Amino acid sequence: MRIARLTLCVAALSGLALAGCQNKDEAPPPVQTTEGAATPAPVTDPAAPDQPKAYWRSASNEEGDSLRYTDAATNNTVVLACPTGSGKFYVNVTNFTPVSSEDRMSIGNGGIVTALVADPNRETNAGGMTGVAPVPTDLSKLLPGEAGLSVSYGNQKLGPLPPVPAEMAAIFEEGCYD
Repeated sequence: MRIARLTLCVAALSGLALAGCQNKDEAPPPVQTTEGAATPAPVTDPAAPDQPKAYWRSASNEEGDSLRYTDAATNNTVVLACPTGSGKFYVNVTNFTPVSSEDRMSIGNGGIVTALVADPNRETNAGGMTGVAPVPTDLSKLLPGEAGLSVSYGNQKLGPLPPVPAEMAAIFEEGCYD
């Protein structure tokens, strides 16, 4: 069954914003985002300890909630998003490239894995590759787990990433279930 063409729009405002999801024929909603209350959890480079090289950030607004992991060293970004009222969980990895024969993306942490539908023909403003699934019931264990998040799509893999800080994970989870 072909999934509906949805577009995950991720816009940057102070490094992070969630514009929401809409049909590609609809005009995007205005972006008015505030950064989440939790502060970034930096993973620092020992050569430059005051310069975070990789970190998690969160955002929440009327359009939905998002978590964004940025790794300046690899120029890679992973965005997890839950648009308000959609019941959907999106994962976008900017450095993944679409593979015409691949329609599955996975995100996991230790023994907890969530499968997402990835449409290599989906047009997305976020770039990279996006997978979508219903909001996982075990989100509270998936995000802050000690093993760290890993994402895979075909033979492309990323991770493990540092665990999402518990406070950020809790805020994101609450927003996903709204």
